[in-house]
Amino acid sequence: MDIHAYIEQHKARFLEEFHELLRIPSISTQPEHANDVKHAGQWVAEQMRQIGFEHVELVETEGLHPLVYGEWLQAGDNAPTVLIYSHYDVQPAVIEDGWDTPPFEPVIKDGKLFARGSLDSKIHVMA
Repeated sequence: MDIHAYIEQHKARFLEEFHELLRIPSISTQPEHANDVKHAGQWVAEQMRQIGFEHVELVETEGLHPLVYGEWLQAGDNAPTVLIYSHYDVQPAVIEDGWDTPPFEPVIKDGKLFARGSLDSKIHVMA
């Protein structure tokens, strides 16, 4: 199966998983959301496990939010190392900022997805 057919076949699941992540208000600049940021990290770690990463850990950092680390070592000794770097936290968002819908409840309007973090940068984590 080619990649385009695979994506089309699993599109609904991918969207639902992405919506799950977008619903987590992982606002790293607000201390009251520290548990949400950790929850988002745990969610990312679990997704990595589900797609086959052999070693995944949530690394606690002193005074900062946790990072997610994972390894998949089945590519072979001659394969290059690939580093994927992104972030799963978001900036604050309130309706008064101009949102038409609740920022942490994903909505598709006119074929476009609206939610805090849908472009910066949770989409990169999902990719």
